[in-house]
Amino acid sequence: MKILSMTLLVARHECTRLLRSSASWIIAALFAGIAAWLFLTQLEHWLNAQTRIGLQDHPPGLAGFLGSNYLAPLAVVLTILAPLYAMRSFSDEYRDATWALWQSSPVPTTAIVLGKLIGAWVALAVPLLVAIGMIVAMTLWTPLDAAVVASGALGLALCTAASAAAGLYCSSLVRQPMLAAVMAVALLAFLWLLGSTTGVAPWLDALASLSPGNHLAGFLQGYPDTADLSYFVLFTALFTVLTLIRLDALRHSSD
Repeated sequence: MKILSMTLLVARHECTRLLRSSASWIIAALFAGIAAWLFLTQLEHWLNAQTRIGLQDHPPGLAGFLGSNYLAPLAVVLTILAPLYAMRSFSDEYRDATWALWQSSPVPTTAIVLGKLIGAWVALAVPLLVAIGMIVAMTLWTPLDAAVVASGALGLALCTAASAAAGLYCSSLVRQPMLAAVMAVALLAFLWLLGSTTGVAPWLDALASLSPGNHLAGFLQGYPDTADLSYFVLFTALFTVLTLIRLDALRHSSD
């Protein structure tokens, strides 16, 4: 219980720091503009394609259509945003020489890492809610499959948490926040690109399974499975553990 309370305390501190930052709100505003443009564009495509969609044996609903054509591109944007939110988590601590205060405090390293991850993830809920809120607003005019919308929201939340964990790890490696963001974005972009190798060669299919996009598709269409859920949970856990190992190494090297 003590570790939990400390974790939540660090999470509140990190989330408050991010929400008080003007950069976070500028990023959220830019994301809202991108999301609004993409939403209106795809909604127009949906309306124009009603005749063709009606001829299909199993036509997709509006929620499924927006999941593939609206939420999927936004997932890529959120993958880029997450490292921007997490890039200062430890880099600023190193640069401002405040990490020594964390090391000498009674707060366990586990609570610090989990707290900063949760804080960044909660702050990222602002753009995430903007993305989902636009779909939910459509219920004022047309019925939507609530299960598909909820599944898409869960997928985006898990993907965002995984991206934030990667950003947190890169932040623990360097003193420059922007360098940490570039490293994380490059890593995540490489993983996303692996999804395009499906069907090229048998050995590349195994690498394609490492792509977040391949595991997110099921969530956005409303049929996630345990393999997709496990991927994002293990991805987040992996980079959280790597961050813990990195910080423990720093703690021992300073002893």
